[in-house]
Amino acid sequence: VMLDTMPFGGGTTSLEALAQAIPIVTLPQRELRGRQTLKYYRLMNVYDMIAQDELEYVLLAVRVATDKELREEIRGYIRDGLHRLFDDQLCVHEWEAYLTHAGQRARGTNTTDYYDFDAWEEADRRGLPTRR
Repeated sequence: VMLDTMPFGGGTTSLEALAQAIPIVTLPQRELRGRQTLKYYRLMNVYDMIAQDELEYVLLAVRVATDKELREEIRGYIRDGLHRLFDDQLCVHEWEAYLTHAGQRARGTNTTDYYDFDAWEEADRRGLPTRR
């Protein structure tokens, strides 16, 4: 069993643990930096290891660490969901589209601007969220 760190989440460490089907007890924080493991679990449809408060975080950690049957059950849920986490091609296609259009824009050869770079830059200057 692994304990997700607070206030910064596991990030890469969580991905490595999940790849080995190691259950991670997480208590999602308000900021994005403390919500990576939550996102991984949501992608995998695994909700058993997400605590709602500090007390539940501790109790869940102790329960999973001491209950081998429960721990193995959760490991099975993680294994069943790993393909959703590691085999999702959407990210690959998004990067491909971004890099293609960025290269075309740099060469001045693009006919369509899939990403509105000017709008992104303006939103970034103003501190606004960006969307395609």
